[in-house]
Amino acid sequence: MLLIEKKQIGLDKTAFQAALLQAGAILLRHPSHTLADFLAVSEHFTDQLLRVDPQKGAMGAIGANFGRKPISGFDSLFSATGGDYALPLHGEGYFHFSDPPHLLWFFCATPPQEAGETLLCDGERLFASLPQTIQAGLQQQAIVYSRIHPPSTWQELYGSKDPSHVQAHFKQRGIESRYLPDGSIESRFRSCAIRHRAGKQIFVNNLLPFALRELDTPKQTQARVRFANGESIPSEWIVQILAQAQAQQEEIHWQAKDILVIDNTRFLHGRRQIRDPQRELYLRLGYANFIRQAVA
Repeated sequence: MLLIEKKQIGLDKTAFQAALLQAGAILLRHPSHTLADFLAVSEHFTDQLLRVDPQKGAMGAIGANFGRKPISGFDSLFSATGGDYALPLHGEGYFHFSDPPHLLWFFCATPPQEAGETLLCDGERLFASLPQTIQAGLQQQAIVYSRIHPPSTWQELYGSKDPSHVQAHFKQRGIESRYLPDGSIESRFRSCAIRHRAGKQIFVNNLLPFALRELDTPKQTQARVRFANGESIPSEWIVQILAQAQAQQEEIHWQAKDILVIDNTRFLHGRRQIRDPQRELYLRLGYANFIRQAVA
């Protein structure tokens, strides 16, 4: 991660893009940053922001519903908190976006008094550190994320009580689904665990959150991740991946007015448990042509 400790809202676009491609994440740290600065810089470097159409509600989001409601008065500014629990390292949206967002932008409106650190891990470096058995196994076939949404969950998430509407939305987004006898909807999304970029392999996905949830609370969780052929991903692989990721991760100790941008095609992010309810981070997500060219 690259740290820039001066006000850089007027950054040269080409230089900033090159720096982000090299570093994978950039933290702009200056106490005079404002929300207006954050909105301006994220607009400047993002070609297409993920927006929620207020007329369509949750199903108006690019890619799929992603469980976030926009901040009042905005269609592309979201709360980054969503609960106080810890989040394992993951790529944003890889379990349900055919084309996950390229860039994640964070603005620290109110830093926590303690804990609540954001975690970063370079997926390229992480893949290179894994045993060859795991590297080969994760490249040989795709993985499938499955979730069971009880009626109350899918109705709230998608703003509809008609399962056919929700399933049609899933189909449009490349997500398989089936309606279960108890009114739940099971979704299945096929994706690759390893991405390729400029001849390098990158571990960027949602494997750890799904797999760790099943390992920790197998009876309670409604989420699963499997190989495409239905086989389980060995638990010892998950343990080794987690150990390597934790050894390599960086911590962001938030300061007021920090602006963080992450290349979501390369870096994983997560967070430690939030203990300060006043912690307030804002999030924007989007697509950038310079990233698309880099991953092509």
